[in-house]
Amino acid sequence: MANTVFLSDSQLLITALNNEDPIQASPDYRIRPHLSQITTANKNKGVHYIKIPRTHNSQAHRLARQALNTPPNSSCLYSCFYLGHSSQCPVHHALQSFQWGPISLISVICV
Repeated sequence: MANTVFLSDSQLLITALNNEDPIQASPDYRIRPHLSQITTANKNKGVHYIKIPRTHNSQAHRLARQALNTPPNSSCLYSCFYLGHSSQCPVHHALQSFQWGPISLISVICV
C-alpha cells in the first residue's frame, strides 16, 4: 500500500492516526485495537490519513453504519455495471480469490 491515502470523516480517528503515537493519542480506548492494526499493517508504507467532511462521505458513512449492524459471515452484495466486462468481471474474480481473514465485505460495485 505505498502512497495510499485513507479518507475518513472521523476527526478522532484521523487525529490519532496522524499522531506520533496513535494508540496513546486516542482518548477513546475502544478504537485503540483498530489503531494498532492500522498502524502495524501500514508501517513504513507512505500512508496518509485525511479528514473529510461527513457531508462528502455520506455513502461511506451509510455503509459503515450498515457494517456495524451486519452479522458476521454475511454474504456480500456485488454488482458490475461496467459494459466492458461482458462475460466475466475481473473485480468479481479478484474478490473471490482474495483471503479476507476477519474482514467481511458488505457491498461492492464495479463501474
